[in-house]
Amino acid sequence: MKWLALILLCGCAASPSPAPAPEVVEPAPEAVPSATAVTFQGRSIDIAPHIAGYPYRGFKPFPELDVLLYMHEGETRQMMKLPLTGELDPAKGTAVNDVDWNTRNLGGMKPLPKQNALIFVGDEDNQEFYDAYKLHLADGRIEKLTDVPYIYGWGLDHAEERIAYIARYPIEGTESFKSCVELISVDGGPVLETVVCDTPERTFTWGGVHFTPDDGAIFFSANLQSDRARTQLLRVDLSASERSIVQITEDAARNHMGLLDGVLGENYLAVSDESGFNNLYMGPLAGGPVTQLTTYEEELDDAYLLEADGQTHIVAILRRPWESELMLLGADGVMKHHMIVPSNLYSLHATPTEAWFYATSRGSKMDVFKLTVQGPKLVVEPKLKLPGELAGKLEHCDVKRVQIPTFDVDEATGEPRLLHAYWSTPKVAPAEGQRRLAGIVAFYGGGNYWDTQSQILCQAGVAALSPAVRGSWGFGREFYGLNDGDLGGDEIVDLHWMAQWLVSEHGYAPRDIGTYGGSHGGYATMRALTFPPETNGRNSDFDFGWGVSFFGFSDIKTFWETCNIPDWVLLEAGDPATEAEKISERSPLYHLDRLDSPILLLHGENDQRVPVLESRQFDAACTEAQKDCTYVEFAGQGHGLKGLTNQVRVYREVFGFLEGLPTP
Repeated sequence: MKWLALILLCGCAASPSPAPAPEVVEPAPEAVPSATAVTFQGRSIDIAPHIAGYPYRGFKPFPELDVLLYMHEGETRQMMKLPLTGELDPAKGTAVNDVDWNTRNLGGMKPLPKQNALIFVGDEDNQEFYDAYKLHLADGRIEKLTDVPYIYGWGLDHAEERIAYIARYPIEGTESFKSCVELISVDGGPVLETVVCDTPERTFTWGGVHFTPDDGAIFFSANLQSDRARTQLLRVDLSASERSIVQITEDAARNHMGLLDGVLGENYLAVSDESGFNNLYMGPLAGGPVTQLTTYEEELDDAYLLEADGQTHIVAILRRPWESELMLLGADGVMKHHMIVPSNLYSLHATPTEAWFYATSRGSKMDVFKLTVQGPKLVVEPKLKLPGELAGKLEHCDVKRVQIPTFDVDEATGEPRLLHAYWSTPKVAPAEGQRRLAGIVAFYGGGNYWDTQSQILCQAGVAALSPAVRGSWGFGREFYGLNDGDLGGDEIVDLHWMAQWLVSEHGYAPRDIGTYGGSHGGYATMRALTFPPETNGRNSDFDFGWGVSFFGFSDIKTFWETCNIPDWVLLEAGDPATEAEKISERSPLYHLDRLDSPILLLHGENDQRVPVLESRQFDAACTEAQKDCTYVEFAGQGHGLKGLTNQVRVYREVFGFLEGLPTP
């Protein structure tokens, strides 16, 4: 683990004298490109090592079952298993079943040790109609447990007998939904009970459903009037003769408050950004005052309860955009031990005594480690890492963290606002006379994670800038909320300033700069290429030369009417029912008169998060207006394009599109 070695460093060597710049040598193209190769400006880029060179991903360790589940990626995506207490060599795993997970979605999983099985939420056709399923490890059999339109959050009781989930049902004749908490047996069958349903004033969404230690009650979160920023924590006593909701937070609403797994005595733990940054809070399950345990002025990403030496400890993670800090806290929130990790950390699974994490950074694709408490100190045990011999096939970027000024002033400092970004340049630059292109990630950028997309671009000689524009997570509530109600506004002006930086600092021609992104980023790409300069009175414009939109939305109103996240639209853009003029103005579909650059759209046929209509209607309007738009649809794919074959097709389309750009 590269970052484990860095943890142990306690000093720095003196800076060496600058080395002479290495000679840039253009790689010779392959005589016959392989079935997984794409070409661009005389280069041949093999996609296979990036997608399937280390074909193992999606690690899910379950000590309760002594099993490590993971996916083997190739022409199909197959679930594999290994004993967790043995040698963790993914090449020696065995297939769980013959299901191709490229054809369906897999969500969170929880173990059922008594049955040697797992409960998971997923679908069967990439359409995000999520139900609960049981996976039997002995024979790989998958058993469907529910039949509802969509499951939001869910939880498993401690006795391993019942599943509680929040089911979302459409209200006939409207674009609205009703969500209900329901109970079902882990063995399936009819719904045991519809516990409670939400109201327009208090809506149930993605937050998990948690059981109290005695399984006598459930507690979960709800949003006030579909506002994700205003949250209440609720409890329902399952032993009471009548089901009623008890509000356990004392205030009318808490800011972005999310419950954590586990309880500390008679108290729940939650994360909220009420202080301006995510911090840890504690409150009684019975209801009452909420206590703020930590007072960090940076983002606390997550927290876990781990037992050691007869005590329960809090393990918390501060995740900065360029590193993470693991912290061991007492029940009062006071730090006992910590360590810096130059990576982004993602939780894989936690038991009462250990937590498993996946670590990734711009310079390291993956590490998997186990975390325990001993002493009390945090102890990290490496478990899996990327083989070193593969790194050379995957690392094609020189990556630098930069800060770039944008148009406004940071109110906290009174200085020009600086946006954090990663600037990735090709290790082998384009040859003399070849076109020098750069792409800007439209949204969401700036994260310290391995970025396969930028590595492939760099291998082709294309530079990539990944900025954290306003609305990005990691810089506090104020920055995160700067684009609330302003979708397609100042976040696009930020992109203009990023592009101007490429012009002024790195000498790029404006028409050689493009923008690309997926989902919200796909919308931002379309919006950037059709942006009215008068938006928000900024008088801002940039002549982007190209754009690539992955499953983006083109009309905010039709997106709101058909997507499965209408509450996100209300928060980010406003209410299409009452702000029709604004919603239309912020929709790229209605500004095609400003589109004078080629754009490539890619979309999965079965996408329910951003329905495929959004790209189809933009393409149709471009055809009618005689605009330069290329549209590629992927049969059977959802909100994401899975599998080696599809990824090869993606990059052939992207590089074919870039190769065909008109000369400025």
